[in-house]
Amino acid sequence: MMNKRILYFVLFTLILAVFVSPLASSRPDGLERVAHDLSFIENEKNPFYEVFPDYSLSFIPIEYLSTAFSGLFGLLIIAALTLASLWLVRKFNRT
Repeated sequence: MMNKRILYFVLFTLILAVFVSPLASSRPDGLERVAHDLSFIENEKNPFYEVFPDYSLSFIPIEYLSTAFSGLFGLLIIAALTLASLWLVRKFNRT
């Protein structure tokens, strides 16, 4: 019973990531807006590496799909990191 709940939750989360991520706002977030308003946005430095620049995948030409798969891949990466962290915590708590 519990395994089915987990499976349904994972499927729901994946579907949500694919369909909701393209609805993300293209307007700047609050911190970026303040940086523009107070004129210190010029001091912004680009990150040395971006996994998903502008929340899209450059090898997918259709913007909606690019954003959807970017959200999906981001979710999978976070899930993998979370599971790996939990595995490490369990492993080191046993000793």
